[in-house]
Amino acid sequence: MGAACFIASDPCRRGVINCLNSAGGRPVETCVDAGAQPPGTVCGVGSVCNASGVCVPCNEGAACSTGQACSTGRISCATGAPTCAIATQLPVGTICGGTADVYTRTRPSPMPWVDVCSLAGSRTFLANSDDGTTGETLPFTFRFYGSPYNYVGISSNGMFSFVLPTYAWVNSTLPTTAVENTIFGFWDDIYQRNGICTATVGTAPLRRYIAEWEDNFFYPPGSSNASEHVTFEISLSEGSNAIDVLYNRMQGQGTRATGGDATIGIQRGTGSSFDLVGFNTAGIASAGSSIRWLPGSSSVCNATADCVPCANGAPCSLPGICVIGVLDCSSGSPVCTNAGTRPPAAETCNGVDDDCDGVIDNGLTQGCYAGPSGTSGVGVCSAGVQICSAGAWGACVGQVVPGMETCDGVDEDCDGVINNGNPGGGVACSTGEQGRCSAGTTACTAGAIVCNRDNGPISETCNGVDDDCDGTVDEGLGTTSCGIGPCMRTVPACVGGVPQICVPGGSGTEVCDGLDNDCDGLIDEGFCRIGGLCFTNGQVNPASSCQVCTVPSSSVSGPTAWSNVAAGTVCRGAAGVCDVAESCDGTGAACPPDGFVPLATGGYSRTTSPLGFIDACGASGATVLWPGSSVDDASQSVPIPFSFSFYGGLFSSGWVNSNGTFSFSSGSAAYGHTPLPNGALPNTIFPHWDDLYLRATGNACVATVGMAPNRQFVVQWRDASFCCSDDPTAHLNFEVAFPREQHGRCDLWVDGPEHSGDGRQRDDRDPER
Repeated sequence: MGAACFIASDPCRRGVINCLNSAGGRPVETCVDAGAQPPGTVCGVGSVCNASGVCVPCNEGAACSTGQACSTGRISCATGAPTCAIATQLPVGTICGGTADVYTRTRPSPMPWVDVCSLAGSRTFLANSDDGTTGETLPFTFRFYGSPYNYVGISSNGMFSFVLPTYAWVNSTLPTTAVENTIFGFWDDIYQRNGICTATVGTAPLRRYIAEWEDNFFYPPGSSNASEHVTFEISLSEGSNAIDVLYNRMQGQGTRATGGDATIGIQRGTGSSFDLVGFNTAGIASAGSSIRWLPGSSSVCNATADCVPCANGAPCSLPGICVIGVLDCSSGSPVCTNAGTRPPAAETCNGVDDDCDGVIDNGLTQGCYAGPSGTSGVGVCSAGVQICSAGAWGACVGQVVPGMETCDGVDEDCDGVINNGNPGGGVACSTGEQGRCSAGTTACTAGAIVCNRDNGPISETCNGVDDDCDGTVDEGLGTTSCGIGPCMRTVPACVGGVPQICVPGGSGTEVCDGLDNDCDGLIDEGFCRIGGLCFTNGQVNPASSCQVCTVPSSSVSGPTAWSNVAAGTVCRGAAGVCDVAESCDGTGAACPPDGFVPLATGGYSRTTSPLGFIDACGASGATVLWPGSSVDDASQSVPIPFSFSFYGGLFSSGWVNSNGTFSFSSGSAAYGHTPLPNGALPNTIFPHWDDLYLRATGNACVATVGMAPNRQFVVQWRDASFCCSDDPTAHLNFEVAFPREQHGRCDLWVDGPEHSGDGRQRDDRDPER
């Protein structure tokens, strides 16, 4: 009575044995329904009763997910429904939620330098040795790339290995298959002077295992190693599994001691994961520098099996001067723990009290300059000042950088040259002067803009321009005369900027009267007049013989005796013979009274030229002999457009000498003038023989004017100066004119400031015929 029994029709109902009277009065044991079974009661294989008394599936003990990274789960059916309950839990502080293959590298390390070799109880290995290895058991388990290690191998050549160490002295880049599971603090061929010291500092769970390579040098040993001092250390931190490499005294062989011949980094296995800081990179391991590697995960397990953020070993702040704080996550939550005190250092702008005086970034300023290198302190350029605030440098205040150069006597572009590039120059301007001198161009001179004239004054020419800049145009050019005798005409040399052409008057019939009746430039031609020159054919003209009277007038009453004379004979007056008016050519025409005697060499008479000055350089068809160039001591051949008689010889060409001579025989450019005669310069006309300098703006020109048979050939020296430079005060303008064809006269016109009056001097040599 009261015992449990099974109700087959409903396994989730609880049965109880009761004694009930049967028919006839005898008691019988009967299974009576006593209510629902408790939730979680097994009601079949893999089934339990739920809270509603229904038999439902429930796989007790099967694996399941708790939804927490730090635990494993198993199915519990105790409540009548499958529930995932925590079966196991990772220790509090276990790293979770990340990968062990990733490290975070930071510079500098937050950990202070520890002089391990000076600590009591430190151990020293491999002193005075080369290419050696040793090893030690670690005081705590250290995880490298997620794998736990309790032993470390130490190499004399700057390496920590978590396998058997190697003393390989030839470094290489990473990854490398030569060295496995290794921290490369400073992999180079190092010779141990004082050896490698090791020690454990701090207390659990924040201990640090440190190995110091103390005052070593580079292989091979010798006297040169005295200047080499290589000191660095590798630190392994408990709990955080942080790796720190710190460099102390690093000097010797130039940049080699700062990493120029070393490998620095970390590597898992033979290179499946690695981090290379530098391979043969100078400057990466300088004195006072440091590196930290932190494992990739920044989360740990807490007491409730949750994976919570906590960067184990990361720096944190603690009260106190220069106290080193690092995060300890061993409790499952971040706790900033005192990891020691760092030594004072020079204050830098980083938001840290580097010099341990209790003030962060106190009073830090620095010079600054954003201009190009080498320009600060040149001209107006100067550096500014930056102030450190909240760990960062502020704006550069007060700096002056290069700007655009202006004409103010100051070097704005800071290139060391004041007003270079002619700032403000090159612009058209007016000088305020007259004529051609008014046009100018601006220039920067002595820190000010000035207007320099483009053209200076020159001798006035007929061009409608005020050449000499005196406010008057084409003044003082005088007149031009042409024709002889009654045919002579005179016109202004220049009208309205246009050179005028002089046209002789109408001609008449030549008579023997000492005048040029037919206006051809010849007087009494056809008559053997006094001073006349017989042509080379023995005639004055084709119809008249050149003759001379040989019978005195006292014996004859008319022309009775005439004698032909040789070509080149000049008729000259001589008292006592033929002193009555008689024919000189046998025609009976009157001649001037006097007699004639032959002159074998011919001759010239000199009078004032009746011709006006002709601007050959401005004439149509003129030829400039040395265009565009200034000239000194030069000679050039020129053709004469007709045959010209000079001292009985006929010439159709000549040479123009820049020094003021015209020669029919020689191209000499002689500049040293001498008295005449001069045997070195035959057949030469000397209009102005001197050591002259021809300006490019003047030069020398030749031109032919008029029409045949009355053409004139003109040679002009224009606006010349004296050698051997351009004397601005000297302006010489002169010419030689060969005025008529078949006529041996030459006209010289000299113009220059050395002459008085109107500055013109004519010199005429006219052959008599």
